[in-house]
Amino acid sequence: MSGAVGARDRSRLLTVAGGQGLRLFVSDTGPADDPLPRLWLHELLLCGHEFGAVVELADERRRELVLDLPGAGESDRPPPADVRDYELSWLALVVASALDAMAVPRVELVGHGVGALVGMALAVLRPDAVVRLVAITPPFGELALAHERRLAALPGIGEVAFVRGYRAADLRRTLTSWRSGAATLDELAASVYWDRLGRDGGLAAARAMLLQLSRVPALAGAFAAVPTPTLLVGAQHDVALVPGDPTRWHEALPRAQRCELACGHAVPEQCPRELLAAIDAFAGSTAEAR
Repeated sequence: MSGAVGARDRSRLLTVAGGQGLRLFVSDTGPADDPLPRLWLHELLLCGHEFGAVVELADERRRELVLDLPGAGESDRPPPADVRDYELSWLALVVASALDAMAVPRVELVGHGVGALVGMALAVLRPDAVVRLVAITPPFGELALAHERRLAALPGIGEVAFVRGYRAADLRRTLTSWRSGAATLDELAASVYWDRLGRDGGLAAARAMLLQLSRVPALAGAFAAVPTPTLLVGAQHDVALVPGDPTRWHEALPRAQRCELACGHAVPEQCPRELLAAIDAFAGSTAEAR
């Protein structure tokens, strides 16, 4: 077996400090003595499973930490009202607590979509902890998820409508649209994502995170003042982002490096080799930060 998956696996549930006993699942592979582990944070509606192909291809000398955010994957799903409605700053605090629980002071952070936004919030909160950031297709204010947004925003009953009205077929439709060209939705991945999302509390958490995207412009302004080297990864055939988002990010983060891959929004699954090459090239260009 190649890559970090072949190294010793320390995957586990972490109980984070300050989280009222909140447990987070982390896939932890590769050498434990890596001085700069790589932390992966997933997109809305997904979980850490989306990074499986990339981690499999990664350098076996790297420690790879794939975290399921609160409300997703194998992690706990507290009610939104109990956790500040899953606001980005709260999610960043929880991720910081997870790093503390693992005794990891600094990371190279790779986030996809909402995971990228959480990474930005973490860099604002703990700038010394994020040595560099790779932000894959981050939304700037909202995602182009018409059905999900309509259910989420129904006056007075948004959470009930989302929890009761969102179906596996809706998720499959969205995930299929996130792929481009001849790429098809992997049936195992679709089953994994729906299984995790459909567990108690998962849909309520996803809705809360979706509503938090209105706060992204303020987050971008705060992150712009943080000197974290940043790579913005775009996708040529991305239908999940609102038109104009690349321009908005360019204006908000003019110093960030940029690259664009020939795929849809599901970048880690559709273009794992190209993504890893872009990440490695970026790391090499900012090696002095390590």
